Amino acid sequence: MSRIVVKPPIIHTPAFKEFSIGGDELRLKIEGLGITIPCGVFDSVYYYTNPEGWASLLVDLVCK
Repeated sequence: MSRIVVKPPIIHTPAFKEFSIGGDELRLKIEGLGITIPCGVFDSVYYYTNPEGWASLLVDLVCK
């Protein structure tokens, strides 16, 4: 039987602001921009961050 062994250090993603938007609200915003969503939205809630949050996440992911 195999076992998963985790050795320190465990690196976690940096802190960032997290926002959420309902699927119907997101669909209305996208369609308000004139974009057609052929299959619709599939989830009831979507999560996103602000530009500063993306900057901290992407630098952490790309520069390692």
